[in-house]
Amino acid sequence: MARYLRTMVAALAATGAITADASAEWSAPFEISDPAGVAERPQIAVDPYGTATVVWTNYGASEVAVHARRIDPYGARGPILDVSVGEEALNAQVAVDPAGNATVVWTGHEGSDAVARARRITAAGVLEPVKTLSALGEIGFSPTVGVDADGHATSVWTRYENPHFRVQARRIDASGALGPIQDLTPDSEGNVNSELAVDSAGHSYVVWPWNNGTETVIQWRRLDDGVIVGPIEDLSAAGANAFDPQVAVDDAGVPTAVWYRDDGTIQARRSATGAIVDLSETEAVDPEVAVGPSGDATVVWTRYDGVVNRVELRVLAADGSLGPVRDLWTGGDDLQPRVAGNAAALWLHTEPGETVVRSHSLGVTRDMTAAGEEVAEPEIATDAAGRAIAVWTRVDGSDRVLEGARLAVPAAPAPAAPAVPVAATSCPVVTVKRLKSFRPKGRRAKGIAATLTLSHPARLRLESAKLRTKGRMASLRSDRRTTGTETKLRLRLPGRVARRLAVGTRVTLILKLRARSTAGGCGYGPVKTVRLRTKLARI
Repeated sequence: MARYLRTMVAALAATGAITADASAEWSAPFEISDPAGVAERPQIAVDPYGTATVVWTNYGASEVAVHARRIDPYGARGPILDVSVGEEALNAQVAVDPAGNATVVWTGHEGSDAVARARRITAAGVLEPVKTLSALGEIGFSPTVGVDADGHATSVWTRYENPHFRVQARRIDASGALGPIQDLTPDSEGNVNSELAVDSAGHSYVVWPWNNGTETVIQWRRLDDGVIVGPIEDLSAAGANAFDPQVAVDDAGVPTAVWYRDDGTIQARRSATGAIVDLSETEAVDPEVAVGPSGDATVVWTRYDGVVNRVELRVLAADGSLGPVRDLWTGGDDLQPRVAGNAAALWLHTEPGETVVRSHSLGVTRDMTAAGEEVAEPEIATDAAGRAIAVWTRVDGSDRVLEGARLAVPAAPAPAAPAVPVAATSCPVVTVKRLKSFRPKGRRAKGIAATLTLSHPARLRLESAKLRTKGRMASLRSDRRTTGTETKLRLRLPGRVARRLAVGTRVTLILKLRARSTAGGCGYGPVKTVRLRTKLARI
């Protein structure tokens, strides 16, 4: 997972306490990728004002490409952007500078050779030219990227020349000019899976696992403005193998690296001169770290307790003190933990027959996805105000769709303003509250009931309603009634469709809606498309 700029985000206090805020709510899941395709390997970066840039690999009918999409703090989505051009493109990573410009890197191809590529998306959504980071004629893959406060990006990747690997780096300044390629390591058979963190002043810290012939140790090296300024240093102690290094850096430029030993102990170290700290018991893997501006680091991992896998969390304070281990386990097996500012954690929770994306933020644990869905690859990020965005992939038949949700943390109350009629300031916004099938008789469903939440009392105009299941599409008929800020739609299934749909069938409902305030002053707004997925069930 790429380590994009993590400054200007808050972390837990050293005690590990999290303050609950009941007014902060996750939105309903929304689609990010094109529903016709296979989306994989999502990554996110968020600017200080809450706008997220999401990147992923899209397996289309005729190409494998890197796509990107901007999502504002309120969940509004910009257009899907084709970042890569005319090549097989994989494993995208992204970082965003304080002005909202995103730098995307990925593994592209020149003929049969892998190369490291980069492209910037301006804050206005304009795609700048594609740049090749690795040297022509050489194999370069798995780039990562970070940015500083002035918009300068640093990327690192792995160069391969049989049988050796070498970690390399290159700077892209704010104007788009490329600096020289820097060799961070000598050739070795173990220099792979490097990770990167960049602070606001442009100091970069790169970590990687290196095999010295007898054991694997974690090493790192520092660059300033893309130029090497220090020697290679060992982070992990001799006498045991160490794997899966991750790194993050605070706003004062102090890095924290984490990894796990071969006995499954999660370890951490603040700078090369700090002490190595054991964070977990044995049998733990998959560490992730996020560091806030105060320098406190929040680390999550998965630990096998002999029966199940549990997600655990611990805070390493800037002064070196340790908070208690916090067990986030709520039953079943927990895998693939991720963490962002404000100690917002996300993971896959599995039980027999189901897997859900589960989050823990602001003191509350929630399921982000519905039971019975096939989901994977969770990722999470937050902005300076603690507003989070979570993304994951969900299998939809032969397609794999990228979905997301936003956590809005309300700002402090503003001074009272003169009363203004609602209709004069805004028009209705439609969100999804719930969806159910209604009144099935026997084992056959007759229709679907959807409850939609509006920003204030309004009327809806249903432009169209379609049902998709097993590749087939059918139009639905509707009667509706409006009650305050909730509109309940009863969508009748055509007889030919109802006859073949048993209770328990997975369906997708596609609504095209327009809303108008009942207070007057607003006409019907633009058409809004809402996609809802469910299994038909009795009510």
